[in-house]
Amino acid sequence: AAMWCPPIAEEGENIVIMSVISAMMLRFYQAGEVTALCEKAIERIKEGIALYKKIRNDINEAIPFYPLGITKFGDKYFCTGYRCSDKTYLCVWHLDGEEDEKFIPLENVTSAKILYPSYCSYGKVRLCDGGIKVATSENTALFIEIR
Repeated sequence: AAMWCPPIAEEGENIVIMSVISAMMLRFYQAGEVTALCEKAIERIKEGIALYKKIRNDINEAIPFYPLGITKFGDKYFCTGYRCSDKTYLCVWHLDGEEDEKFIPLENVTSAKILYPSYCSYGKVRLCDGGIKVATSENTALFIEIR
């Protein structure tokens, strides 16, 4: 399966991040008005493509799962997970601009690290009993590695 990542020049950096993360676990196809984007958004696309190239071999063996269940209309957070042999990747989207924290149930977590976006001043992830807690203060997304 393939996923197009079509950022539009009028959209902000967070929408670009959400598009990149949406494409991350499939075959990543870049499209859209890339040359018209602001420099920060272009850097996020470059960073996302570089990360995709690092993890694409993991994708071949990954088993998808939905730690928060299937997304329903109106959900503030939704999440897809991809289990690999030695790690799990989580794509977490926050669809509400208010600062918030969401518990994501996971078993046997020893570490959690935001891989994308790497600078990520708006998001935090921390371990807790039975999973992780993800906090964001913006309408955006995070790509997290769990071990």
